[in-house]
Order: sequence, then structure tokens, then C-alpha cells
Amino acid sequence: MVFNKHSIETKKDDWSVPLWIKVSVTFFTCSAGAGFVLSAFSSQKTLLDISTELLAAISLGIFLLSASVTIAFWSLPTSAFTLSFYWLIRFLREQICVFASLGLIYLLSIHAPVISFRGGIPLINFILLFLMGLFVQPVDLGNFPLSWMGRLFSQLKKLIDRINSTPAWISRIAVAFLPILIVCMTIYWGLNASLADYRPYSYWNDETGYWVWVRSFSYVGLDTGYNAPNELIAPAAFNHYGEGSPFYIYLYGAIGQLFGWSPELPILVNFVILALAIFVFISFTKLQPTQIVMTGLITVLTWPIFLYLPMTTHETLNQAIGFILAIIFFRLLTHREAISLPLRISFVFLVYVAALLRLSWGLLLIPVIFYSLHGGVFRRILLSLLLGLGLYASVVLITSYLVPPTNNSIFLSLKDSLTRGPQVFTEHVVWQLNMIFRSGKMTPNTAIMFQILIIIAWNTIRLIRLIKSKLSVDLILQSQTVFNIYNVGSLALAGLLFYLQEGFYRTFTPAILIVYLLQITRKDYKLLAALLVINIAFLHSYLTYNGQISNYEIIKADFTSEFPQHDQLQTDMEKWIVFDPNVSTPWCNTLLIPQNYYDYRLTIIPPGIGISYILDSKTLETPLKSKYLLFDQEMYTILADDLNVELLDSSSIGDLYYNLDSDCDINQ
Repeated sequence: MVFNKHSIETKKDDWSVPLWIKVSVTFFTCSAGAGFVLSAFSSQKTLLDISTELLAAISLGIFLLSASVTIAFWSLPTSAFTLSFYWLIRFLREQICVFASLGLIYLLSIHAPVISFRGGIPLINFILLFLMGLFVQPVDLGNFPLSWMGRLFSQLKKLIDRINSTPAWISRIAVAFLPILIVCMTIYWGLNASLADYRPYSYWNDETGYWVWVRSFSYVGLDTGYNAPNELIAPAAFNHYGEGSPFYIYLYGAIGQLFGWSPELPILVNFVILALAIFVFISFTKLQPTQIVMTGLITVLTWPIFLYLPMTTHETLNQAIGFILAIIFFRLLTHREAISLPLRISFVFLVYVAALLRLSWGLLLIPVIFYSLHGGVFRRILLSLLLGLGLYASVVLITSYLVPPTNNSIFLSLKDSLTRGPQVFTEHVVWQLNMIFRSGKMTPNTAIMFQILIIIAWNTIRLIRLIKSKLSVDLILQSQTVFNIYNVGSLALAGLLFYLQEGFYRTFTPAILIVYLLQITRKDYKLLAALLVINIAFLHSYLTYNGQISNYEIIKADFTSEFPQHDQLQTDMEKWIVFDPNVSTPWCNTLLIPQNYYDYRLTIIPPGIGISYILDSKTLETPLKSKYLLFDQEMYTILADDLNVELLDSSSIGDLYYNLDSDCDINQ
């Protein structure tokens, strides 16, 4: 919390508990007692989507606590317990509002019947909690109801001073390596494995694809076969990789070329990039040791940092970009006038490069240009809009040139809107919101959208205060408040319009990370604390959510699963599938598979061989172009009438065919 010396309370504070708080706490006690009775004697296995045993235990715990508080509030108004608990309510008022809001969203998500005893009572309790946090008088950290609290606060200040007196370089290094240390401890001790055991053996085919592509680039660079669905290729003839921006593949693959490939290389690169980004952020923003500790707390409680650090995916790279962009906007928001023209241009360039890696970063082109310009505010707004949108359009064009024309939610939505009109977007937004808030369960996407709402609401209140203070438009737009609203607001809107909600928590985390970090640079910890409370509350959801398999199960599978036939199958495949750098067309180095084959089995395919998969057999053009086909009986039957093939080998993972229509030499 921010230790603010200026009290916003009235001059006199007798620490008497208001009547309305006493009544609210009494209602909580009665509700908890009723909840315990209802759950303990219910014949149902679940109530409010929670097991009755767990709900009974929670209700009993709440009842005992709230009953003690109720008795103290009514009968012992000046006791140490009463004063301490009342102070705690006032101190945690923002967190109480957040917790109550989470409860309301939970009731909405599970479709709780609000006009009933089991749904209506929790609804009233959460509303009362929210109102309590909203209207209770804030505390003055220079005024305590009990002397021991003042002494404790003094000791806390001394501890903070002691932390600030330690050499900053020690804290910088410790915090930079903290996520790596925790991940390694989890792998070595929690899973009883090692980094060398890593393989993309989970059923998350995105990870498999990235690993296969990075491996191929490490060995053969751009000269691989085609890697895309339905044998579609990108307009850029030189790029044979993937469905999204290939720059992640180029970067990690180039490191593989430089240092040599190993199966765990992508994870090691993740370690280095993230540690460097954290260290650079701390160094360039010149954080004090206390702020560095708070940065470490962020890395510990931002779950996607840990979930994707031990995987082959571009999420860690984008999180590292979040740390770097936080430096840029910290400088632009606090020292804009002192930044030289070349440095301002480099800031715009860095955001542009980030947008080439992930399109959502392009939304920050407008503010980075606005903060980099000098002159009148309306001139800066106009130029930043024109230049920002122009640069963003060029990023979209470059990306569409580099990727195959399929399986991209952004481009598909834009294409669909040309034929069906704007209603495509409204339908998509409604569907997305229903999936997030009305799906019947709480997910990380619920958490991330709730955090965005909290950030927007919190900063909107501050914006109103700035406007009331009659500051100039220029100063208001220059504030972190406006930047925070734009940063998460524009991203949320773009996500609802174009992205798939299953990946919101992955896509939005780096942008929210910037909010976290900027709060630390200002030593403004109230909003940060509220946001971290949400992360803590949703830990279980982050661990267990990721489509068909949970994030934790992905990590566990990558480090502990076995592929007993790996060596033998690899030997058998290499008899027939051979990468040839001298082929006349990349199709002669390409293997076509059904989509359900896009898993750990691809690790036996030689590097350099492109993997094209059948996304939709009905739209697959024939004759097929890939030299190699690895089919199961079902896919062979579907395409049999259009195939001209020769069976090369049958194995436990499918039948390997040579495609006679590919015009590739079987002996190549």
C-alpha cells in the first residue's frame, strides 16, 4: 500500500463502528449459519457449483469468524479486537470491493438462481460487501486506533528503509532469476525430472508446431518444406513457416543455428530473454529495492509467466516485450521532454517490431507516437492517429503477406465482415462475452477480463478527478491514467472483435503486465494489490484451464511422458523420409497428415521436413502436392478417390505413402 502522509479523513476519528456496518456483519453471520445448515443437510452433491462438503466447511468457518466479529461490534465496541478488525476493513476497502465483484461474477457465470434462497442470499451478501468496501471510511496511515499498530507500522517503515539500503544490484539479479528458479525447482523437485527430459509430448498442438518449426529453422533455416494447413502457402514465397507471425521462429531458430539445437533449447532461450527483460526494466527505471521486491512479487503472482516459461511458445517472448515496453512508456510518461529525437524514433521502431511479432502490440503505436511528438495537443492527436493507423495497417499487410490465408481469427473476421457486414462483429462480441461470463465456470479469461474492468474503472475515477482539478488537456493525456485506460481498453475491444476468447488470458497478460510495472514505478500499490488479489483467487483456474488439457498437465506431460517407440519409429521413418536441400520445390520436403496427428509423433520426423495438416478435407485441393502422406485408415478412405499413391510403410502411428502426383523423385 502507498504510505500517504496526508489524511483524507475528517480531522476527528473516534473509530466507532457505524451502525450500517454492524447490521451488514450481522446479516453475514445469519447467512453463513443458514448456508452451513443448508449444505450440511442437503441431499444434493453440489450447491452453487461447489461440493456440499466444501461449502459446509466454508460456511462454518465464515459463521464462526463473523459471529465473533458481530458480538464484538455490538457488545465490545472499544475492545482491541473490534478496533483492529474495523481498521482492517477500512484498510482493505479496495480489496473487499474486488472480492465482492468476483463473487457477483461467479454467481453470473454459474447461472445461480438469484430469485431463490440459495442464489439470492449470496447475491445480497456480495452486494453488501461491495457497498461496504465502497463507502467505508478510508484509513489514515498516520493515525491508528491502537498504540501497538503504530509501533508495528514504525517497524515496517524501518524494515522498508533497511531493504532500500541494500545494494540494488543484488535485488536486480535475484528478481530477474526468480521465475527461472521457481520453474526449475518445480521441474527438478516437483516433477522429479530435468530440463533435458523436455519434449513437446503434451496434446497442445500449438506447442508441438512451434517446437518442430524452431527445430527445422535451427537446422535448415528458410529452406524447409511447407508448414501450413490444407497445403496452403503464404504469398511470401520465402516463408514456409506457420499460421502466425514467423519472426518468433526466425529468432529462436537463429539462436539454435548459432549455439546448436537441443530439444530444450526453446526453454533455455525463454529463460535468458525473460531474465534479461526483467533486469533491464529494473535497471533502466532505476527502481529502489522495495520496488524491485514488488517487481519480484509480480513475477511470482502472474501465473502465465510460469505456465509458459517451460514451454515452446512465443508467450514468454511477448511477456519480455511487455517489460521492455514498460520502460518505453515510463520514459515517455515521465521524462518526455528530455528524450532526444533519435531515441523517440527508436521507441516507435521497437513498438513496430513488437507488432510484427504479435498484432495486438500495434495498438500501442498510437500512444507511442503521441508521446513522442512535440507541439499542440490536437496536432499531436491527429498525427498520432494518422501515423499510428498507417503503421498498423502496414503491419497487418506484412503479416498477411507472410502467413498462409487460413486459420487466423483476425483475417477471417475481417473477410467475413465484407460479405455479412458489421453484424459479424456484434455477434462475435456477444458470443465472446457469453463464453467468458455465462459459460457456467470461472476461467482465466474471466479473471483477465475482470482485471481489465477493474483497471478501466479505477483509472476512470482518477481521470474524473484530473478533469475536476482543471488540468490542461495535454497534461491529462500525458498521464498514466489515460494510458492505462487506452492500453487495456483498446486491447479488450480488439480481443472481443477479432481474437478467440480461449486465448484471452495469454494474449492480454503482457499488456496488463505493463500496467503492473507502471504502478510500481509510481509506488502506487493500491490498484496493483487489487489486481494481484484476482490472480491469487484464480490460481486453480490458471492451472487447470487450457482447452482439452490443463496447463499443469501440459507441463507435466512435456517433462514426464515417455515415447517408448520413439527411436525405432524414427529409424523406420528416416528410411523413407529424407530432407533434401536440392529439391526443385519445397513440396518434396513436405509431409501431409490429418490434423489429429499433429502431436508428439511429429518429433520423429527429420528436421527440415515441413508438416502440412488437413484442416478441412472438403476444401483440400487435389491432386495433393506433398511428397509424403502419413494417414490413418479414416483419412485414406475419405480421400481415396483423389489419391495416386504408393504405400511405403505401415507402423503403429499410421501408413506412410509416397504421393505419385507430387512429381518428386522417390529416391530423393
